[in-house]
Amino acid sequence: MLRERLGGGVLLAALAKSTPLVHSLDSHPRWLLAAGATVVLAAALWLLSKLLKWTLLALLVAVLVGGVVVTAWLLVNS
Repeated sequence: MLRERLGGGVLLAALAKSTPLVHSLDSHPRWLLAAGATVVLAAALWLLSKLLKWTLLALLVAVLVGGVVVTAWLLVNS
């Protein structure tokens, strides 16, 4: 019943024939592609720097808390 409504084929095959999965960027000017790539890479580097900053801060807090805990343990057990 569904095959007859789709013309004897499968919906995915019909969509794959009618719409390309990869869009060609040849129709866009090269300067626009370069500008877009620059913005995307700058945003990725900014995000990476923020993640590294928070990671270093978390490591600093972990070292400080670990040092306080070890120092307190050594004071109590000595």
